[in-house]
Amino acid sequence: MRIAGIAVFAFSVIFFCIAVISGAGVWNVLHNVYVGIFGVFAACVFPLISIVVMLFYSFNKSNPSRLIAKSIETIIMVLLIAAFVHVVSHSTGEVFKDVIIESYHAAPSTFNGGFIGAVLGWLLLSMGKAPAIVVSIVLFLVDFMLLTGITVIQFFSGAAKPATETYKKVAPVISEHIEKRRMNKNNIDVPLDELPPSEEEKPKRRKKAKKEVFDPEEEETSVPKDIIDEINETTERNRREREKKNPPKKAKSIDEIVKDASEEKKAEDKPAEFKVSKEAMESSVNDYKLPTVDLLKEGVKKSTKDISGELKENAQMLIETLHSFNVDATITDISRGPTVTRYELKPAAGIRISKITNLADDIALNLAATHVRIEAPIPGKAAVGIEVPNTIKNSVSMRELIDTPEFYEQNSKLSAGLGKDIAGKCVYCDISKMPHLLVAGTTGSGKSVCMNSIITSILYRAKPDEVKFLMIDPKQAEFSKY
Repeated sequence: MRIAGIAVFAFSVIFFCIAVISGAGVWNVLHNVYVGIFGVFAACVFPLISIVVMLFYSFNKSNPSRLIAKSIETIIMVLLIAAFVHVVSHSTGEVFKDVIIESYHAAPSTFNGGFIGAVLGWLLLSMGKAPAIVVSIVLFLVDFMLLTGITVIQFFSGAAKPATETYKKVAPVISEHIEKRRMNKNNIDVPLDELPPSEEEKPKRRKKAKKEVFDPEEEETSVPKDIIDEINETTERNRREREKKNPPKKAKSIDEIVKDASEEKKAEDKPAEFKVSKEAMESSVNDYKLPTVDLLKEGVKKSTKDISGELKENAQMLIETLHSFNVDATITDISRGPTVTRYELKPAAGIRISKITNLADDIALNLAATHVRIEAPIPGKAAVGIEVPNTIKNSVSMRELIDTPEFYEQNSKLSAGLGKDIAGKCVYCDISKMPHLLVAGTTGSGKSVCMNSIITSILYRAKPDEVKFLMIDPKQAEFSKY
């Protein structure tokens, strides 16, 4: 029996690791089969309960029949856990065969009860979801009491004891908090340089504050006319004295301002304030012409034949992969972007969207893609979108963003081209609507490209008298070309 106990302990640890860790090769096969049968949760609980039962028997060797009873109760508990997980994660009215197949294949990647949970859970769900949950919980509690030997009275008394202790600790704190709030209900803020008002001063302060409030009836009280005349005379006399001491300077013309600024710049050898006359500004930009798109290089076009072949191959592989998991769907549209392509699928009648979303890893494996993103459903469409990275990627040139009608239809002079979305449409932004803009990222992620795109977009839309740039480039590496 000692050897049997060691063997049970060793196998329990191994099966727990199989349930938690997904490896490769034979280990991955064992993981998928074990978790597919019991589900993730029950597969983890089963080894732990087995260890507890074996430890219990090691202290009660005199009664071998109890070990058999406890082992049976342990197995029943695992089955009930798997069934309960299936009942919670599924709904009524599902086809028995489809539910079993789906639960077995999806168990390693989703939260369900596996094959066993699907069989028992489907039987419980035939009564309805709410009754199935109640029955499974009751059966679990009964089996738990048989396994642990705890009675109903002991169970509730044990639960009430910590609740009572918690209440005893929390009740004084709550009472103290309520009392503080009651005491501070009428408190007001007191300036730090003043002492809190005494009881005798409080009515006077309230009365004074009340008088300071505007009252239309008190507005009728007028100030004597002689006092008003005296105030006006004093104010006028003070104004004349200030003008004698500091006579107002004569307003300079714009030409004089420009001349003074130039002289100050020579004397102090520092940049002057940017003040340019209107005439000088107009003369400098009247003949200015916006740059043409011919200055920009055209984007490198990829072979249409290669792109079509990639799209066709991925579409066929996608349909075959879904069909192998009993998911029938048809492709309704394909939107190819520079780096990602979205395949729009319309599932057949009776196919749940969750069956498709649970197959993300399998789809990525069959398409030899690093990852796929499933959008279910696509906003505004009765379809599911599967986004797959392109093997043949297209670079987006600046000319493609600027040489479009959409670019010149933008209302703001500060509109900038950012790139293309997943559907291949150009994306523009309005800098004037971004009072706080931060461009951040790792090395090589495209920060400089983004900044150059924004600057180039503005240069193609605005003249020098319409937009001004202030560039701070300590390294003199990024903006020196401008």
